[in-house]
Amino acid sequence: MSDIEGDRIPTPTLWETGQLGSPTEPPPIVVRWIHLGSSHIALPDSPVSSPTTSWDALTVEESRLCEEAWNGLPAEERAAIDKEEREKETKKDSGKDKDKGKNKTAGAEPPTLDRPRGIPVGRDGLFEVDIKTLTLFSVFWRLSTPPILVRRATWMYNTHQPCEYALCDGLEEAYRTIKPYLSSYAAELKTSISLGSEAQAKLRYRLPSGQVVLFQTSTSAYIYPAALARALPALTAMFSMPPGTSVVHRGYDAAERATKTNHSRTSSRAQSGSLEDQAAMETLGQAVPEAGDEEKEGSDKVTDLILVIHGIGQGLAASWEAFNFVYAVNIIRGVARKQALSPALSSVLRSHRVQFLPILWRANIQIDEAEEEARKKDGLDNAFTVEDITIKGSIPYVRDMTNNVLIDIPYFMSDHRYSMVDAVCAQANRAYRLWCERHPDFLEFGRVHIVAHSLGAALAAHILSDQPTYTKQYEFGDPIPKNHFIFDTSTLFMLGSPLGILMNVYQSQLIARRGRERTKDAEPDVALDKVGKFGCLAVDAIYNIFNAPDPVAYLVNPCVDADVGRTRPPSAVPNIIGGIMDGVTNSLSRFKDSLPTLPTFPPLPTFPTLPSLNSFAIPFSVWISSAAAAAEAEKKEREPAGAQSISAIDMAPSPEVIAQRRKERAEKRFKALNPHGTLDYVLPRQSNMSEYLEMISAHATYWADPNLSSFILTEISASKEDLVRTGLSIDEPVPVPVEGTGTGEEGEEIPL
Repeated sequence: MSDIEGDRIPTPTLWETGQLGSPTEPPPIVVRWIHLGSSHIALPDSPVSSPTTSWDALTVEESRLCEEAWNGLPAEERAAIDKEEREKETKKDSGKDKDKGKNKTAGAEPPTLDRPRGIPVGRDGLFEVDIKTLTLFSVFWRLSTPPILVRRATWMYNTHQPCEYALCDGLEEAYRTIKPYLSSYAAELKTSISLGSEAQAKLRYRLPSGQVVLFQTSTSAYIYPAALARALPALTAMFSMPPGTSVVHRGYDAAERATKTNHSRTSSRAQSGSLEDQAAMETLGQAVPEAGDEEKEGSDKVTDLILVIHGIGQGLAASWEAFNFVYAVNIIRGVARKQALSPALSSVLRSHRVQFLPILWRANIQIDEAEEEARKKDGLDNAFTVEDITIKGSIPYVRDMTNNVLIDIPYFMSDHRYSMVDAVCAQANRAYRLWCERHPDFLEFGRVHIVAHSLGAALAAHILSDQPTYTKQYEFGDPIPKNHFIFDTSTLFMLGSPLGILMNVYQSQLIARRGRERTKDAEPDVALDKVGKFGCLAVDAIYNIFNAPDPVAYLVNPCVDADVGRTRPPSAVPNIIGGIMDGVTNSLSRFKDSLPTLPTFPPLPTFPTLPSLNSFAIPFSVWISSAAAAAEAEKKEREPAGAQSISAIDMAPSPEVIAQRRKERAEKRFKALNPHGTLDYVLPRQSNMSEYLEMISAHATYWADPNLSSFILTEISASKEDLVRTGLSIDEPVPVPVEGTGTGEEGEEIPL
């Protein structure tokens, strides 16, 4: 019921209503879509400890897409969804549904490929909004919390709290009845305040909840208990906000504007504290401006997708959320994004932009269950688990660590390796398909790189060994292979990798795959065209990066060539967080070393030395004999090879020549695997603590190292000129002196 009487509708101007046509119609409400997922969209580096109760808005573009999708639903479906949400709110307020469904969908699977796409939100669309369920979810990994709620915001308390559904209905009804959007309302409100409570009664509206609303401006209002109606003028003179009073705003944008100007209004409100002063400070009847000054995250296209494969230890994530690999990837993503803003790296990246996605393969295999099924087929019915054979009474945490971390190593050394490989391929291919489905242009211009940690590096090496030299461009609907990727891998970065020891166990070696960009014309003994040969990876470049104290990491240079690898120390990753003068000195030194060598001019002709007096004493016949010998030697050189003696043809090369040729071949093999001619890279130490203490955490601290993220970004995007200019280049090994340009047949140059 309304307390007003009569009709007070003077004709407003077009500017005041923002509409053409009837001036009695209220301006449309500006809907904004809001959510409770700010903690997740921010990509945290640790578990979200408590549920978020503060609502945040999607960007203007994201909200527009959500509203279009909502309006595209049939009216009956929208009404059903709206009714269900109101019922949930009512039950929650009454406490009847306090615990129901609290964890019902916690840890739900990410969307499958055959489900309709949601509205992409967040940076690069890593999250989506499901309009039908009004929830927000992550696309590429599983959330450990219940679904994130989403809502259409109409009336707001402030920018972080929407009004209840029932209150929104009552406020909108009051808005249409009181008509505070008319140009005459400001003067009428001012007059009613000066005349007292009786005059204000015409502008008050009683809500179905029993509260009273008094519109302050065309977009904001006071809500207070009905008992305060008569005492409100006196209370506002005493308090800037009378007890039990709330301020509401029509639309998210109005609430946001009020929040931004709140500080500037606070001092004057504290002095006067009256409705009259507050009403005079508001502009009434003004159309809501278009919001368009907000930046949409991920507006630039991603050119390089980096898939991050975890190693051992993810079995712990089932018991401890803090071990979830998603947080490690969030860390390196955040560090890399920060590093990309530095002047040196931003000038190197140019149009390149990267995105990191976790490949959570361990959570998708149940090795014990698969083993049990295999035993049943053989008639063996004694099924036992690792838990059954664990010694009781030992330190629980240490035993859990052993069972869930170290168990992956014997699994890899057994036939279970194939299940692990299949799981990595399935998750990587799934992530790639989901990404390309949401970024179709990536199929044409995008590159894929792999960062593999620990045992993940060995798994990646197995897969890339079985990978075709080039994979045809994926098209949706193509069959998905189980044991290799549906995309080409440009670069493989291995972190803390045990691949070296595994190659030693299998007696394999690292050798480039012939037919890739830099090995198209390589000699057969420099690169191999053998799919399925462990160590012959279908990749353009390999980097083996490690912390020196990491007990899991091994070198791989000797896996390419033992003789050269034994004497080739790891190259140092540039320390970007070292002293400024150190960086300048290193940059100048690298610049000096990279300067082109001045051309070597041919030697001046040698003129005969004037004979001394003693030379005339030499018999003339001796001089004639020497000249004849020189002429005979020149004649033999001009004779064809077939005219030489048989003993010269059969002469075997000397050991020195053989050793030199082996070194030449080794250099070619290194260059075929890595543009710098070496595969091992050591990260700079950032502390002075004992290596024995560093060893404890060295295997797990790669993700937060800015030197690592800077190195990865540099290697996938920088040219040699960029490396010299910015001082980000590494100290490359001194190559073995080689005659010529590295050729097989004389004159046939091989790209290295």
